Order: sequence, then C-alpha cells, then structure tokens
Amino acid sequence: MFIHNSITTLILIAHFLGDYHFQSESLSKAKNKHYHALAKHLAIHGFLLLISWILSWQISLFGLFLTIWMSHVIIDILKVTIQRNWSFKAKQLPYIYLIDQLLHIAAILIISQYLFPASGEISLVIPILILKWMLLIVLITKPANITFKILFNQYQNYSNHQTETVTVPGAGAMIGNLERILSAIFLSLNALSSIGLIYTAKSIARFKLIEENQGFAEYYLIGTLYSILFVVTAYALIF
Repeated sequence: MFIHNSITTLILIAHFLGDYHFQSESLSKAKNKHYHALAKHLAIHGFLLLISWILSWQISLFGLFLTIWMSHVIIDILKVTIQRNWSFKAKQLPYIYLIDQLLHIAAILIISQYLFPASGEISLVIPILILKWMLLIVLITKPANITFKILFNQYQNYSNHQTETVTVPGAGAMIGNLERILSAIFLSLNALSSIGLIYTAKSIARFKLIEENQGFAEYYLIGTLYSILFVVTAYALIF
C-alpha cells in the first residue's frame, strides 16, 4: 500500500475523475490541438480539486491543492507542447500516455505526502475505507478501459471475412467494468475461486466467436489477463 492518508486518496480520486470520467474522447483529442480545450480540461481539474479542498474542511491545505493543480497544468502544457512540436509514431504514443499518467501520480504522491506531510494527520468526515473503495472503483472502470485501448490497440484488428459479429456499442466496456468491480469485491472477501466464475461466464458468452476467430480469441485472452492483472494490482496498491 502506498497511500498513507485520506487527503492523498481524495486527490487521486479527483485526478482520475478529471482525466477520465469527466473527459470525453472529443475533449481528449481537442486539448492536444486547441488551447481552449486544454483550458477547459484544466478548469475541470481545478473545480474537482476545489471540491476536494472544501471536503477536507482545512483552510490550511489550500496551498496543497493549489500546488497539485499547478503541477497538473505544467505537466499537461509540457505534454501538449511536445506533441505539437515533435511527430511521434503510433507505437510511441502508449509510452507518452504512460509517462504522462506516472508523472501526474508521482506529483500527487510527492506533494501530498512529502511537501505537505501535515496532511497525513488530517482525518476527513468520509472514512478512509470508503475513500479507498471510491478510488478503486473510479480507477478500475473507465481508466482501465482507456488504458487497455491505448496499450493494446495493435491487437484490435482481429476481424476476418468469415465471422461477422454485431455487438451493442459500449457493451464490451460495461462488461469489463462489471467484471473488475466483482473481482475487487471477491478479493476483499478472499473468495478467490469466485473470480474464476466471472471469467468462465464471460467465456461462455463469447465461446462461438472464440472458436471461429483465432484473432479474436487472442485479443480476448489479452483483455481477460489484463483485466485480472489491473484489478489485482490496483487492489494491492490501494489496500
């Protein structure tokens, strides 16, 4: 577990909400081309951090939240500037994405736990256990889906002329969200065998397509293993 206090947990929740849940795909693309879109994204982060500061009930922590927001501004401006002035190959974009997120998370941890160590002595009205579950759910849903698409985009071209499948838009992402949430619940209950039932049911639903399409079968296996690894890692780090 690397989270030592409620304030850090609260700020991480605000970060993942701002970078994923409250950021549409169109805004994500536009902020790399237009500064007004970037300003909108940064304003959303500022608003979420303002709400987090209000929830802390500590006027003395305003400097902490302001510093966190300024670090986000600096990192995002640097990223946009670099992407505008240098052309990157498609295979390099996942590394840029990972570096960007790691810088944001590292900044939050360093600022909240080392530059403002007094924040660790503050208890919020919301119990730390609830905050950790909020962080876990916020992290293993949309952020997990987007991260998978970015890191494993090259494996998505699995279609062939022999198999034509019609799916409901967004169904795959929803299934992934539910399977990771259920996996987290079973992890907390130490019911590890029950996790296997989730992925067994998922495999049954896709059995025919897995059998007929080798490319899809491989992509499906990558997605399943990624989903398990993501939720187990997130749970271990948060709890």
